[in-house]
Formats: sequence, structure tokens, C-alpha cells
Amino acid sequence: MLSGLILRTKELIIIRVAKVTDADLIAKIIVSCWQNAYTGIVDPAYPVRLSVDKFTGIFKNIILDSKQTVFVYEENGTVIGFISGILNSGKYDAEVKGLYVKPENQGFGVGKKLLDYMKQFFVSTGSRTMIIWTLFGAKNNTFYMANGGDARNRKLLKIGDKQYEGIGFSYKLTK
Repeated sequence: MLSGLILRTKELIIIRVAKVTDADLIAKIIVSCWQNAYTGIVDPAYPVRLSVDKFTGIFKNIILDSKQTVFVYEENGTVIGFISGILNSGKYDAEVKGLYVKPENQGFGVGKKLLDYMKQFFVSTGSRTMIIWTLFGAKNNTFYMANGGDARNRKLLKIGDKQYEGIGFSYKLTK
């Protein structure tokens, strides 16, 4: 298993496997991010309708049933981000399903650390390729490209009751 302890001066930073008790915090991060990140890209009514309770239930099930591998980024005892993923068969043998960092903590390297940690985890499972799907034109597109993502994949993504152009960032995983 990967060691999840990273030390910074006077701060305790841990990347660890999510627990069921983290589900509410994860849900709050998701809703906050959706309400801040996709303005002008998705129907403005969609983020307003998102429910912390709904996502709490979803993530309790994901964590309890091990449907996805979920890691949280904890700084001084507070969860400020998370990443989740699955193993696949096919062209990409690993997929990041979600990478979210509280809006006020973005731009400080948290997302990069989570992404790198998940890459290491997937490598430890024998995975060689990974993909992350997101909305075309979203702010996170530049983040994924800056972190080595190849933006060759496109498909429609259903969000709410509408479809939007999606972009898949693929990565070759190496030890």
C-alpha cells in the first residue's frame, strides 16, 4: 500500500483512503465545486438543484461497497479534496471518476497531489493507461493538460437532463 503521509512545515497533510464518515464532506465539496466551476458551461439551474444529502448517500454506498477507490486529501484534520477512480477493461484500464478540491483551496497543488497519488495507485494495480472525463471548455481542462493529459477523446456527457460536449484526458502510467 502507498504511504499517504506528506509533511509540510507546521502542517499535517495526509492523503488516505476515504471512510464512510467522509461522505458528507465529500458531498459538500462536490456541490460547492459544481456551483463555482461550470458557470456558462452547464444549464445554470443544474448546480442550484444539487443536494448534499443526495451525494452523501451516493458516496456512502460507493465507499461501503468499494465501487470506486476514493482517497481524501486532509490538511490539519480537515478534508479539502478527494479523488475517486475505478479499474476498467478496454483501451483505458483505469479511470478517474471524480477529482474535486474546495474552491478556496484550488491553485495550491492539492489537485496535482491527488492526481499523482491516484496515478501511483493505478500503477500499483498493474494499470498502464488512465482517462479522466470532464466538460469541454471547463477551467479544469488546462489543469489536466498541464499535468500530462492528452486531450484526444470526445463524447457527449449527460448532466441532469441535458447533454454536453465532454473531453477525455488520457494518461500513460509509468512507475
